[in-house]
Amino acid sequence: MASTDFIEDEQRRSYLTTIHTRILKGKSTLLIGKCGSGKTALLKNIKPLSFTVIPVESLGSPNYILTSILLKSNYNFTARSHKSVEYLTAILNTPKITILLDDINDLRPGFFRFLKRMMDAGIPLVMAGTPEITTLLKQNHEDVLARLRILKLTPLSILDFKDNYAQFEKDTLELISGFSFGNMWIFKEICEEGLEKLKEAGLTKVTVNLVHQIIQKYQSPAL
Repeated sequence: MASTDFIEDEQRRSYLTTIHTRILKGKSTLLIGKCGSGKTALLKNIKPLSFTVIPVESLGSPNYILTSILLKSNYNFTARSHKSVEYLTAILNTPKITILLDDINDLRPGFFRFLKRMMDAGIPLVMAGTPEITTLLKQNHEDVLARLRILKLTPLSILDFKDNYAQFEKDTLELISGFSFGNMWIFKEICEEGLEKLKEAGLTKVTVNLVHQIIQKYQSPAL
């Protein structure tokens, strides 16, 4: 069965090409989309040739994030606190790296000045956040926003999932989509549970009745 983590529709294929091209040019990109639109899945599929891809957790202090970048780039050092400027300098001198930052809405305000210096040094950053991040950047970090190409992810349609969930009967995916209100985390979770039930029951198709049972469980106040 094909992976359901990443749906390769025309928009997402185009965005991956754009991001990879920008990485090769040392330019940075910001993906924006609502919760469940596939930002994290797209980030996981960024694999530029000749570059070390460094995914970094957006939570934490600037010193923690900078340390994480160096550790994942195999920089030989002993991590210490209050070394942010020194660590930034080391990162700026590390060749052929691209840094992935998901959920940048969670970044501490003080870290954006580090991001600006990385972009100015030609280190390609690929970041993702909800649409509210553009307002925050306009208000407080316009210099960072000016250096980014913004790519907006549109919600996936049911047609994008037909091939990945061929074991589902007609109308089942529409039913799941209606219940999840476009949240692909919930959509995927219900689909995966449907496939588990399919295997347990020895069935050949996930039926509408089975989907109704799963949805009823999700609607239960106990869950």
